[in-house]
Amino acid sequence: MYDDFINQRQYIASSDKKVSDITIDMLSDTEHKFLKTIALIIITKGEVTAADAIKATGKSPQRVRQLFSVLVDKGFLVAIGQNKGRKYTFKSH
Repeated sequence: MYDDFINQRQYIASSDKKVSDITIDMLSDTEHKFLKTIALIIITKGEVTAADAIKATGKSPQRVRQLFSVLVDKGFLVAIGQNKGRKYTFKSH
């Protein structure tokens, strides 16, 4: 499932000039591992919360927030809601 998600993202990136360079190569090893872990949650639940990510990865709340911020900034995820109610899902194009 994760590989399908990544392949879809790369296809969209290659066919949509507005989102031209979304590839896994944009991510550090840590960011890629984090994305792979939370992608499975999103595929299953449709969204992921910081609490879900903390539990799944064992990372600190601060590090999880940083990683979510990077993934949003790089176009892999979109944040929905604010503060403690914030959830993340795949960015649709």
